[in-house]
Amino acid sequence: MPDTIASLSELYWDVWMESSPISATIYGDHRFDDQLGPTTHEESAEVASKLRDIGDRVRALGPLDRADALTRDILIVTVKGLVGLIDSGLYEAAISPFLGVQTVLPSGLSRNTAAEPEHAEMLLERVRSIPAYLTKVEQRQRIDLAAGLTPTGTNLERVLGQLDALVRAPIESDPMMAIGTPHGWAGEAEWRENLRHAVLEGVRPAFARHREFLAETAGPVARSDDQPGLLHLPDGQKRYETLIEVFTSLDLDAAEIHRIGMEEATGVLRDEFATIGEEAFGISDPAEVITQLRDDPDLRYDTAEEMLQHARSTIERAWAAVPEWFGVMPKGPCVVEPVPDALAPAMPGAYYGVGSPDGSRPGTYYLNTYRPETRTRFDGEAIAHHEAIPGHHFDRTLAAELTGIPRFRNYSANIAHAEGWGLYAERLADEIGLYSGPIDRLGMVSSDAWRAIRLVVDTGIHNLGWTRAQAIDFFADHAPVSGESIAGEVDRYIAMPGQALAYKIGQREIYRLREKARREMADRFSYPGFHDVVLTNGSVPLTVLGELVEDWIADR
Repeated sequence: MPDTIASLSELYWDVWMESSPISATIYGDHRFDDQLGPTTHEESAEVASKLRDIGDRVRALGPLDRADALTRDILIVTVKGLVGLIDSGLYEAAISPFLGVQTVLPSGLSRNTAAEPEHAEMLLERVRSIPAYLTKVEQRQRIDLAAGLTPTGTNLERVLGQLDALVRAPIESDPMMAIGTPHGWAGEAEWRENLRHAVLEGVRPAFARHREFLAETAGPVARSDDQPGLLHLPDGQKRYETLIEVFTSLDLDAAEIHRIGMEEATGVLRDEFATIGEEAFGISDPAEVITQLRDDPDLRYDTAEEMLQHARSTIERAWAAVPEWFGVMPKGPCVVEPVPDALAPAMPGAYYGVGSPDGSRPGTYYLNTYRPETRTRFDGEAIAHHEAIPGHHFDRTLAAELTGIPRFRNYSANIAHAEGWGLYAERLADEIGLYSGPIDRLGMVSSDAWRAIRLVVDTGIHNLGWTRAQAIDFFADHAPVSGESIAGEVDRYIAMPGQALAYKIGQREIYRLREKARREMADRFSYPGFHDVVLTNGSVPLTVLGELVEDWIADR
């Protein structure tokens, strides 16, 4: 049979799900519930080969109607991005506090839910297979280390600490124990006991052995904090160029991205700190405003429950206010939950998990309540607007709820679109009037400065050879973030090259397109119409988003 965009989209879904089986379960595809995915270089190369073949066949298709042409354009960039990640050699089997098995497996499995008893048994086999999987991971890591793909010593220490925490945590709080079972299943109690045994007797000893492997094998070759960037690794510049394209989907180089970040972090955002700081504190010096926000103990939380209540009240107010700004709203609810205790120390301050297709798991805003006294309250509302409403609960859940499109488009997230929308949503919340006062608006500015700093620091580290200390110092000078959080963020940029570029680049492109539409459409422009164009086609590459907005302008 000849290829069609529908058949190639389905083939891509199959390859993607088989190579990402934990995600497949989250997305409601239970064919691979007993698997953990490819690990070796050979397995990764096979996946990349299949993806390249799909990309070639999609590009060879003849003329398509408008809807199918859109799917084609999205699929071409999506496939190219996944191949780029594989080719970079840095995002699989990584020795990383953010990408490592000690983070990816517990956090992913905690969001797995069995639809039927047979799926529950398959998920139990997935957990039981973790020890053998870790052995394969270690074989690959040994090869990567010998090839010069080494972690920094600081990030290695973070990984070892995470493994220690996982092994020692009370079994009741182990994220893997949160795997969901079919509602009302009579066999749950026995299954849950078997899961407990698999984690205690199989997974935890395997993680303990993995910890010793990393300490003995990666420890002696780990890089110093003075050489954290990709330019210190084999083919580092080429790897970084690939990752810039993957994470921005625009034709930008590291020098231009660095310039954009400097322009915002040292210019327009410092002006906002001064203007709003005068209203909030009677202080107009940006450096003094940043210091006030960072050091004032009254601007920190006291308890985890206080953090959760603040987040819940923020998204409740937002949900009531946003309908006039959107033509389409998510059907599913958004709930707030704390990050699991065993993961919290090394996880980011917040993140979003899309709901399950059958509605059994709602969209969830995960809030990190670890050590609440270190968490700043002034940016609590901005974070909630980014991760929940009108942020990721709109872009991710609306995408999942779309019908009449190939299913890969329901879940495939172009990070520049998704995270650009999240950062755009923080500013949109201000336009809607959702912030409680000037201090909370300073939280919005702080969050925006954070993302502008990412452009400077990520390119500084990986393209200009900045040391970890240089990156931390620049960050501290331009955003009211605690030293501990800054260190964690910088270590994230070191471990996940290029990923941090997506947020600000995506936000800027959405705003550029909005202003273009307002200028060209005049009184034909509407916020609901624009937001529907951005959100109701799924997560699209920024180049494709530009074409969609151009079409909307022309059609109205």
